[in-house]
Amino acid sequence: MKKFVLFFCLVLFPLSNICALEKNLSNVDNVGLFVSNSSQEACRLLLEKFCKQFYSEIFGGRTFEPGSISISSVSVDDDDNIVVKGTHTYSGRLGTKYTGYEFRAVLTMYGNNKVRIEFNKQSAPDLTHWSVYWEKGTRIMIL
Repeated sequence: MKKFVLFFCLVLFPLSNICALEKNLSNVDNVGLFVSNSSQEACRLLLEKFCKQFYSEIFGGRTFEPGSISISSVSVDDDDNIVVKGTHTYSGRLGTKYTGYEFRAVLTMYGNNKVRIEFNKQSAPDLTHWSVYWEKGTRIMIL
């Protein structure tokens, strides 16, 4: 049975051509993934672009603070999606800045020019939530 591993290849291709590499792993029992600093930077740049483009639309009037994405880990899940975890900063509906709120983004590549990004983020308490809570938004980007 074929298993597909997704890997960002910023070192080999520019960000506009981030691609999914297919690898036949049927004869390999344990597969390790090396995620380099350059692939973390590629993820950061891609998520910055995603947030600039979609954040306010997805998260109802809140505004992403450009340059605030900080990545703590990049991995591949059991479904061969790229999982990126880290923190970010956003401004609330009334302009209050919320710094260091966690996110978890799941990136699914479609061919070599489309990526589906499911962006899960922590949000500060508000009138309808008494404590920190999680929200999710999904969009497809053309690279």
